[in-house]
Parts: sequence; structure tokens; C-alpha cells
Amino acid sequence: ASGLPYDKVFPRIGVTAKWIWSIYLGLTGIIIALLLLGGMTPFDSICHSFSAAATGGYSTKQASIAYYNSPYIYYVISVFTIISGTNFTLLLLFVNGKFRKFFQDAELKWYLTSILLFTVIITIGLNHTTSLGLEESFRKAFFQVATLHTSTGFVADDYMAWEPVLWGLLVVIMIIGGCAGSTAGGFKCIRMLILTKISGNEFKRIIHPNAVLPVKVNKQIVSSNIVSGVL
Repeated sequence: ASGLPYDKVFPRIGVTAKWIWSIYLGLTGIIIALLLLGGMTPFDSICHSFSAAATGGYSTKQASIAYYNSPYIYYVISVFTIISGTNFTLLLLFVNGKFRKFFQDAELKWYLTSILLFTVIITIGLNHTTSLGLEESFRKAFFQVATLHTSTGFVADDYMAWEPVLWGLLVVIMIIGGCAGSTAGGFKCIRMLILTKISGNEFKRIIHPNAVLPVKVNKQIVSSNIVSGVL
């Protein structure tokens, strides 16, 4: 996936690749264990863990995750699809103790803020337009935002029965997608971030026509080739 360059965690790309594979397999193993604790059969937990870590959305049940009707399973799937939708290079930084770089990443902030914002809006919408309580509204909103934002596609409720305006919000997050360098699909958050900065610079040029306004992400100037690619 396309994205911005990060500082090398290891000097050799082969070592970095092995670490990323280890993180991916580690996530898969953790999901399997947690789903087993939630009452899934070994076969179902393995299949759903592969699908969640790869943000693929395949389910062994026709009703998808809604089949289990388990708040615990909903939250486990939600959290780990969000993690899988994060840039794996960032996850590698986190595993190696570089927490400051991890939490200061601009794309990650954009990604998590987007998830939070859409979850809150859809939770309020569900709570006011359906008979669902506040916690259930939050749970189902959080699940659908997490799985659709990362292009996973698991289902916890028949969201076509929700208000049409909520469908529109779900379509928007499906288009945005996850982070660059993740297993998620979509337009990617880094492109949305760069587009936002480009738009801001254009408004500034209205006031200061001769100003030189480079696009910066993580305090680094984004090359003109990347900017052109986004546009």
C-alpha cells in the first residue's frame, strides 16, 4: 500500500519483514484465543481470526458476527480490526517501544479521530431513532464503523434497517478505508490527510498569493510526486 516513508526500525529490510510477519501472526493468535474465550468453536475462531487480521470479512456464518449475538465477541472483533487497519510499520515501532513516534503519527491520529467521530454520531443516531439502549447503540455503531472503516465488512446488525442518513455515513467510511501499509482497503487515511492539508494551503493562498506552502506530514515535507499522486 502507498504511504509515507518511516525511519528504519531495523537496518535490514529482511529483518523488518520478519518482524511484521511476527506481528501479523501474533495478532492472529491473540484473536483466536480471545474468540475461544468468548465461546466460539475452535474452527470458527480460527476462521474469524484470519479474516479479522486480514480485514477480509469472511465468516463461517450466513449472518456474519451477528450470529453470535455476543457483546464480548463484538468488542474483540472491533478492536482487532482497528489494529489491523493500522500501518504495520507503526505497529512495529510500538512493539519496539517507540511509543512517542507511534502516538504522534499524523495518519494514526486522523484514523482514530475518524473512527471516534463516526462512532459517536452513529451511536446518537441509533439511540434516538431505534429502540436500542445507549450501550447497545454504541456497541453496534462501534462495530460497524470499525469493520467498514477497515474494509473488513463483518456485520453485527441489519444496518439497512437503520435511518438512511446513517447508511450515508457508513458509505463514507467505507470509501475512506484504513491506513496505508495495513491490510485494509479503501482510499486510505493518509490520502485524506494530505488532501485536507492541500485544501488548507489553497485557502491560505487566497490571502497570501505568493506564499510557499509545502505540505507537511509528521513534520516532513511531502514530495511533489506524492502530492500529485494523491490528486
